Amino acid sequence: MIKLKLQIQILILVTMGILSSIFIMIFYFLQQQIQKNDIEKTQLLLITLVDSKKNTLIDGIFDERIESLQLEKLEIEKIRGIEKFHIYRTNGTSLIDTNDTFVYFNTVKDKKKTNFFFNKEKNKTLIVFVAKLIVIDEIIGYVQFDYSLYDIKRIQRLLTFSLIILIATIIFSLVLLLNAFLSKFIVKPIELLTKYTKIIAEQPDKNNLQFLTELDKYTFFSKKIKNEIGTLQQTFIKMIEKIENYADSLKKTIGERNNLLSELELKNEKIEKYNEHLEDMVTQRTNELNNKNQELIEDLMIAQKVQLKLIPNAESFPQINNLNFGAHYIAFQRIGGDLYDVIQIDENIYGFIIADVTGHGVPAALISTMLKVSFYTKAKTYKNTALICKEINNEIYSLIGTLEYDLTAFVGIIDLNKNEIQFTNAAHHPAYIYYKDKKDIDRLDTHDTYIGIVEGIEFSYLTKKIKNGDKIIVFTDGLIEAVNENDEPFDDFRLKEHILKYGDINAKEFVNQIINELTIFCGKEKFNDDVAILCIDYITQSN
Repeated sequence: MIKLKLQIQILILVTMGILSSIFIMIFYFLQQQIQKNDIEKTQLLLITLVDSKKNTLIDGIFDERIESLQLEKLEIEKIRGIEKFHIYRTNGTSLIDTNDTFVYFNTVKDKKKTNFFFNKEKNKTLIVFVAKLIVIDEIIGYVQFDYSLYDIKRIQRLLTFSLIILIATIIFSLVLLLNAFLSKFIVKPIELLTKYTKIIAEQPDKNNLQFLTELDKYTFFSKKIKNEIGTLQQTFIKMIEKIENYADSLKKTIGERNNLLSELELKNEKIEKYNEHLEDMVTQRTNELNNKNQELIEDLMIAQKVQLKLIPNAESFPQINNLNFGAHYIAFQRIGGDLYDVIQIDENIYGFIIADVTGHGVPAALISTMLKVSFYTKAKTYKNTALICKEINNEIYSLIGTLEYDLTAFVGIIDLNKNEIQFTNAAHHPAYIYYKDKKDIDRLDTHDTYIGIVEGIEFSYLTKKIKNGDKIIVFTDGLIEAVNENDEPFDDFRLKEHILKYGDINAKEFVNQIINELTIFCGKEKFNDDVAILCIDYITQSN
C-alpha cells in the first residue's frame, strides 16, 4: 500500500509539472509577441533608412558612380545588425558586386514597393528587405538589406534561460516548502493518529494520555486555524480522555462490584444455611394450609348442603291443588346469595319471595338465610307485601345496615279466594305473568327501593287478576345476564321468546326448558353469577 506521504508528494510533483507547463506555454507566447514586435521595429528602421538614402542611391545609379555607391554600402553596413547591402539593376545584376546576382528578382519584380523575407544561411536567420527605386513611375533599380536577428535571438535566449531558471527555482522551493508543511502539519499528525489508534486498539489498558503531548506539537498550527486536522486531533484527544475516564470509572465500578460480590457471598452463605431448613418449613406450612383448606372445603360443602335444604325443590314445595311449582338454582360458587321460597300464610293464601344479595360465598349466603327467616315470620303476621317488605327492611337494616350490601327482592301473595296476586318489587328485576288465554306477557313491577339500606322507608304494592293456566315467573338477574362465547347476554328479549314458546306446559317442565335454552345459548361459557328461577302455575277452574 502506498503511504499517504508518498501519495501527497506525487500529487505535488504532478501539480507543479502542470503549472510549469502552463508557465512555459505562456512564456513562449510572450516571447513570440516580443520577437514579432522586434521584427516590426526592424522593418520600420530599414524603411526609414531607405527613405533617407533614396536620392543619393538614385543619383549613383543614373550617373553610375560606383565609388559613391560603394562608400554608401560601407557606411550602411556599419549599422548594427546589417549584414549586407546590395544595389541591383532592373535586370537583377549588382552594381556594386559584379559577381552577385539578385536572388529575389523574380519575387519582387511585380511588386510596387518594398518586400520582407526571411533567409537562413550559415545557421543565421536574416530579415531580407528589398526596396524598389522608382523615378517617375519607373523602376530603375532595387536596394537589398540583409538584417541579422542574432542580437534579438541572443537576448531572447538569455531572457528565456533566466526565466526558466527562475521558474524552476521558485517551483522547487515551493515543492520543498509545501512538502515540509504537509509532512509536519498533515502527514505526520495523521501518521501519529494512525499509530496511536493501533496502540490503543491493541493495548486498551495502557496509559494513553502520554501520547497527547507528542501529538500536540505537530497539530498546534492545525488547531490555530481550526482546520480538519485540528478538529481530528481534538476529537482524538477527547476520545482518549473519554476512554481514560471511562476506564477509571470502569475500574471503580469493578472494584465496587467486587466489594458487592464479597458481601453477596457472605449473604449467600447465610441464605444457603437458611435454605437448608426452608424447604422443611415450607413443606410443613403447605401441609398445614392444605389441611386448613380441606377443612374449609368440607365446611363449604356442609354449608352448601344446608343452603340447598333451605331452598325448596319439587318435593319440598307445598302440595296445593290449585298451584304447581317449578324452580331451579345454580350457585356461582359452592354457596351463593340468591334465594326463593314459598310458604302458606293462611287458608288459600300463599306467599312467595325471590331475592338476590350482592356478592357470593358465605356472607351472601348468611344474609339470604336471614332474609328467609325474616320473610317467614313477617309474611304470616302482616299478609300485605308492602308491610312485609317494610318490616323485613327494618330488621335486615338493623343486622347489616353498616356492611354496605345490596339486597333486592320480589315478594308476592296469591289469594286463591280472590283469584288475584298482590306483589311488591324492591329493586329486583320485574316478574312476568303469562296469560294463557291471550298468549301474552305482562310485567309485574312497583319500582320500590333496595332492602336494608335505609331504615323506616315505605313500600308500595299492586294486584293483578289471574285465571286458569296463567303463569307467574320470577328470577334473578344472573339468568338474563349470562353471556355466550361472543359476550352476548341472554337478555329479556330471549327470555320472553321462550316464555311464549313454553308457556302452555306445566311449571316444572317450563323451568327445565328455560334452563336448557340458557345452557345451549351459553355453550362452554361459565355463568358469572348465581342463577335462580321460580315458576308458579295457577290451575283453578273457578272464576
